[in-house]
Parts: sequence; structure tokens; C-alpha cells
Amino acid sequence: MNLQTDFSLRSKRSCFKRILATAFSAAALFGSFSPNSAQADQGLLSSALFGESEEAPFIDVKGWASQGFTWNTTSTSSFNGPVTFNDRAEEFQLNQLSLVFERAVAQSADEWDLGGRVDLMYGTDSAFTTSVGFDDNITSSSYRYYTMAIPQAYLETNIPVLDGVKFKAGHFYTLIGYETVPAPDNFFYSHAYTMQYGEPFTHWGGLFSKSFCDGQYTVTAGAVRGWDNMSDTADGNLSFLGGISSTIADGTVLAASVISGNEGYGANRTMYSLVLTHQLSEKLKWVLQHDNGMQEVSGGSDAQWYGINNYLLYTLSDTLSTGVRAEWFRDDDGTRVVGLRSGYGGKGSYYGLTWGLNYAPASYVTLRPEVRYDFKRSPKSSVGPFDRGNENDQLLVAMDAIFKF
Repeated sequence: MNLQTDFSLRSKRSCFKRILATAFSAAALFGSFSPNSAQADQGLLSSALFGESEEAPFIDVKGWASQGFTWNTTSTSSFNGPVTFNDRAEEFQLNQLSLVFERAVAQSADEWDLGGRVDLMYGTDSAFTTSVGFDDNITSSSYRYYTMAIPQAYLETNIPVLDGVKFKAGHFYTLIGYETVPAPDNFFYSHAYTMQYGEPFTHWGGLFSKSFCDGQYTVTAGAVRGWDNMSDTADGNLSFLGGISSTIADGTVLAASVISGNEGYGANRTMYSLVLTHQLSEKLKWVLQHDNGMQEVSGGSDAQWYGINNYLLYTLSDTLSTGVRAEWFRDDDGTRVVGLRSGYGGKGSYYGLTWGLNYAPASYVTLRPEVRYDFKRSPKSSVGPFDRGNENDQLLVAMDAIFKF
């Protein structure tokens, strides 16, 4: 596919004129609530509950089960840490059993609309996505590493002003980074260090979102109670969360996001993420991500972390695709890679190389086998992060199956 910009200089100027025009004009806040066509495709569960219909149901009900097994070829430990999510070695994991209730909201200049979403998640992944002051107060572990979480519970409305503005309030997944918590939205079974340790998972707060020029630009901004936190024990202050996504060329999207605020009794934490997605050809996609964050610590210094991820994803057929992820994550001061559940981490540079397949024999089933090699360059005085502090590298062979309903 040849690289061509998907809008001419003239259309760019016209687009920016429309942006400026909407910035200085306001439509009257009138309209009526009505159903819209923003619903996602009807899934198996919605079809069973509401029957087959050309129109999407008022509330879409869907879900998935993600379950897998990881073989650690280089460790005698029962953990694959500091790798998280699929962190158990030689043990079957029901990672996610999720149920979603959703009514999507479309941006409109003419009508009010109201929707929202609630996610319920059970499994071994839930422990990594809990919100302090919420999930830990209403749920508890029922069996070993299995627990319940409610990672999303928000209301969303379209405000018919400035050609339509969306507002979301409640509990929702972060807009930062490339990888996300729901298993069907990720190519790989395992996750990158940036997602595991360098970024928030969820927020409590409110976000405004506005798209321009037929979706070529989307701006999001709002206030949240920091990282994975509903409790006011760590300041109770609000953080700024915002981002912009722009289609800059044919098949090329650049997304930038930032969060900044106090996290831990007056100490500021700020991080940003840049994600460039480019369709190199009809079948080959490249994703480049860069994260950088810093946290104020005692003594007046700042703890810092940063990293770069590269993804190459290639479609082999309608049912089969393959991909490679190469990552480097630097924890300068040992404040981020803390070895969740495994207890080992430490400062240094973490490297990971992952190869995987996605095979979808049916529309509701995806198999994700992968091979992942991790190693760390540690200070001489520190222990290795793998095999309970005994090794500086490890090789994982894993696969999960996702069943959507």
C-alpha cells in the first residue's frame, strides 16, 4: 500500500476552520433522548437474550472466558514473575471470566443520549486490576489467586453542543498506552512491562471527549483520582488525564496521552505515552510505543521509568495471524518493577522478545500460543528477578484460548 495522506491541504484547512468555528460557537442545549445506532455488533449472549434483530438491543450483553497455561522452561519456581497476568508456572489459569453490560453512545450535534458500561471480571487477572478503596472493599479472594473485580462502571452521555461532546463519569479503563486489560483486545497472551508496571489500569473520575473532522482527530480531557485508586488515603487530590488521537496519514494514527497529579501524600507522579500505529501494507501493521514517567520521592529526587515497545503484526489468512513484540523497559530506581505476587523485581533494564500466533477457527474462539524470552541487565549488587531471585533470564512457552459469548 502506497503512503498517501488521506486528506489534502485544502481539506486540512477546511477541517481546522471547522474546529475553530466550533470552539467559538455553542449550540443550544436542546434535544431529546432516543436510541442510537452506536451499539456494537450483537454477540452470542445478546442474541440468546434478545433474539436476532437488524437493530442492536437497547443494552448489549456480552462476555468472554480467557484461560491458559504457561510452561516456564528455565525456572523451578511456581511463578513467572515479574511477568504478571499469566504469572503462574505449570498451572492452568482461568485468567478472565468477564461479563459486560453496555449501551454505547454516539457523538451527535442534535440529540441528547445516555449510555454506559459495567464490566464484571473473575479470575487470576482480577487481582492486577483492582481499585484501592473499591474492589478491595466489596470483593475478596475465593480460591488461592482467584478474585472478583469491577474494572468499569460508568455512565456516558452525548451533549448536543459544539456538534456533540461525550462525557463519561465513573470507573473506567485508562486511555494510556497500547495494551489493555480485556483479553480479546490484545494480540498476545502475556503483557509488556510498560503495561504491567509503567501505566495505570483504571481511573475514577470524569472525561470529556470530542471528535473532529469525521473522526480524524479526537481530544479527551478530564480529572481522575489518580492511578487505580478510589480511596482518599493518598491525598484525595485529583489528577489531570488527557490525550489526543490523530490520523496523520493513510493508515497512520498517532495517539498521545498524559496523566499528572499527586500519588502518595503530596508526591507528584507524571507520565506520558506515545503510540504510533502504521499499516505498512494491507496485511502488515507496525506499532511503536514510548512511555516515560517520574515520581517525586523523599529527599527531593525523582524516580524515573521509561521504555520502548515495537510490534509487528502480520495477517496470514482470515483465521490466522502472527506477531512479534520487542520491548525494553528501564526502571531507573527500582520503584516500578516490584514483582507483583512473585516478590522479585528491582532497578535495571528489562528486555522481552515475544513471538505469537492468533488462530480463530470460529468467530467466537481465538487461540493465542506464544514464546517469550525475558532478560534483565541488573546492577551487580542486585539479585536476578526470575526464579525467585536466582536468574537474570527466563523462557516461557504459553497459550490461552478466548471464548467470546
